[in-house]
Amino acid sequence: MMLECFYESLQEILPERCTLIGQLPAIRNIVSDLCAACYESSAETKHSGCVGITFIVEKLDLGRTWLTDNLLELSKALLFTLKDTNPSVLPGVNTGESSATLLKIVKQAFPAEFFAPADGSESDAMDMDEDVAMDNTRGDADMMDSESVKGEQSNVPASPGADTSTNTADEPAASASTDQNANGDDMVVDAGPSGAHHSDKDSSKGDAALNVEPSADTETLQKPSSENAVDSDANDKDKALDQFESMILEDAPEPDTSNKDESKPEDSTAEAAKAFLADTSEQNGDSHASGTVDSSAGPNATGEPKDNTAIKKIQEEIAAAIQKATLAFKKLTGRLTLENSRLLKSFLALITKELANPSTEVREVAKACLTILVNVTCCTVTALILPFRDRLLGPIFSKPLRALPHNMQIGNIDAITYCLSLDPPFLEINEELVRLLSEALALADAEDQALVNHPAQVRSNTVSLTHLRHVCIRMLTAAMVRPEFSESKNSPTRARIISVFFKSLYHKSAEVVDAANDGLKHVLSQQQKLPRELLQTGLRPILLNLSDYKRLTVASLEGLARLLHLLTNYFKVEVGRKLLDHMQQWANPQLLQAVSEKPIEDMHEIKVLVAILNVLHLLPPTAGVLLDDLVGSVVNLEIHLCRRESSPFRKPLFEFLNRYPTEAVVYFVERIEITHYSRIFTHALSSPECDPLREALVAHTPLLVNLLRDFCSKAVATAGSSSSDDGDGESMAVDTDAVGAQSNGGQVGRPATATSSGDVVSKRLYVAMSAATMIYSCLKYKTSWLEERSDLLQALLATWTAAHPLDMAHNKPSRLAKPVLVEQIVHCLLLAS
Repeated sequence: MMLECFYESLQEILPERCTLIGQLPAIRNIVSDLCAACYESSAETKHSGCVGITFIVEKLDLGRTWLTDNLLELSKALLFTLKDTNPSVLPGVNTGESSATLLKIVKQAFPAEFFAPADGSESDAMDMDEDVAMDNTRGDADMMDSESVKGEQSNVPASPGADTSTNTADEPAASASTDQNANGDDMVVDAGPSGAHHSDKDSSKGDAALNVEPSADTETLQKPSSENAVDSDANDKDKALDQFESMILEDAPEPDTSNKDESKPEDSTAEAAKAFLADTSEQNGDSHASGTVDSSAGPNATGEPKDNTAIKKIQEEIAAAIQKATLAFKKLTGRLTLENSRLLKSFLALITKELANPSTEVREVAKACLTILVNVTCCTVTALILPFRDRLLGPIFSKPLRALPHNMQIGNIDAITYCLSLDPPFLEINEELVRLLSEALALADAEDQALVNHPAQVRSNTVSLTHLRHVCIRMLTAAMVRPEFSESKNSPTRARIISVFFKSLYHKSAEVVDAANDGLKHVLSQQQKLPRELLQTGLRPILLNLSDYKRLTVASLEGLARLLHLLTNYFKVEVGRKLLDHMQQWANPQLLQAVSEKPIEDMHEIKVLVAILNVLHLLPPTAGVLLDDLVGSVVNLEIHLCRRESSPFRKPLFEFLNRYPTEAVVYFVERIEITHYSRIFTHALSSPECDPLREALVAHTPLLVNLLRDFCSKAVATAGSSSSDDGDGESMAVDTDAVGAQSNGGQVGRPATATSSGDVVSKRLYVAMSAATMIYSCLKYKTSWLEERSDLLQALLATWTAAHPLDMAHNKPSRLAKPVLVEQIVHCLLLAS
């Protein structure tokens, strides 16, 4: 309030020169004090400085000149509040306020008119491009030297009782002294290391990766001590799996092994692979059915690397794109005045360096600033940050990942991921990048215990380790989609990356699993077939769980669902039959009946059964043959649980029916007289997600017309004698589950055959009622159905007429079915009118 009153007083004193208010020494001192407060160690003081800057930017109109003069100072102060504030320590602090204020400053400092051409400035600005770039390089070299010294000191293993914290209060002094330099680019201060060490209280995290060698085989990081015992157990499991794998997975073309040593026996895993890998040669149009690989084919056909000619062409295109981006930036700065050009470059240098900041908030706001500049300059991100490439990449490639704390590893990896995803490309695939990919690959493949100094630290570092794996997998994915990474020399690295993707699918963190799933999806979009060894390694853990119903868990079934979604053509339909068999073993009738009166959604057995059903709709297209077994299993489950109208099993069942809508319509219409089957089908037709099923039923309108006409003919033929038929109508179709079970050995199936004319009419009455209910369920979503199909409309009217004279006084179920039939017909006519 005092600052606002002071500003209003100055406005009254200088009514015609308000733009000069920002140049007054008092205002400058206030802004400097607020920026200095952002560097204080106290979180409250830091937050107060941020609030003050926000107030000045949003409430006080000091002019754009004042904003550009203080742009770098304000930006660095706000970035420091982001990198050095821990919301968990001070819950009341909103770091989003700093981000929003900084983005607003950028928008005001770089409006569209900022980039308007300035007369006489283009040639001078073009001449200064190289000078500014040299200044940036010299400044970066000094800063990198100081950072490496700090990094080495921070990563020395801490002795017991040693203080590993970093004093961030010293940073503002260095900042303030550097800000006084005349060179605008030299005003850029690197506060990254300070913020990183301050936010990570336990600097021993930095040494966590010292146990990981990037060039070593990652399997050695996980090797158990009891190796002999594990090997013997594995041999037993291999023998048990051979028969199971050959049953549920398709045969695949065998690789050419003529050059291998024939005397060397294949292990059981390789033998199992011959039995279960899919034969995708015919599916993908590959003429080499024997499994030989066409040497001229690219990765989209065979999974082999592209030839050198294609890679060379891609590299030439990338070089041309980078050159075009460089010229675009020179053209952009050539339109600016010398002052504006230097301001833009200094700000870009600051923001580019922050792309690798250990703080996630800082990295995100840096990307948002670049997005704003892309929109107003019409240049790509690559063009904007390419002149400052060394400022960003120099510190990343200068030191191995394993020598850095976890948060700095995450920052560097996330920066490389962002750069790899840019178009046109910002990074080239060179030895430095491949080395970094190998380090990230080792980190993603290592166990948690190998990423910390002591096993006791795993629990306290769970969040950072999970985030580290996540960003590693994202960077590996970004590298895999780059076409130039398909060179033959990178084939071993690509194979290891795919193996890590498969392994990460079974991780306990959903964040890591989603990243791995996305990585495999991108790989399969490039190459339709995967090498046999990779599939063998990737699928084996899930097949081990499938071999025994007791080992099935919700997590393993969700993993199988992800694999089926990605690798549908590699599996046989028999995997569905095996799951249905396991489903019967899980569905213990005594247990189900005992819990039928309790909430069942939270029961472990029910969750496993639902997870099994969630897998079935992802099976290969020929899995429609499982329709009868699947529906029968669901019906039996619901009967044992006393669930007639709904159950947790119906939603996954409806997904399967949507996959095979035509077969489902024919199947259920043929069993319309079975009460439970008709209820399930009617429920499906009423569900919003079952559009394919409704469309299939509309396409098979004659099936319903024939049912209604059959009822009409039977009703007219027996109208005179129906009242004299006493018969025990209680045994007919309205509750045919019990009838079918009594006549078919206790299994739900078709109902018993009616023995009297009254039973026949009653049965047809129930069928007509079910058909009318199905029509009404579809009409809710397609009201023009009766208008388009006059034969169905006539059949409904005829059914109404035929049902009217029927006398079912001695048949209780029929007395219920008749009014329901008439009611459904009336509803249908009202919807259609």
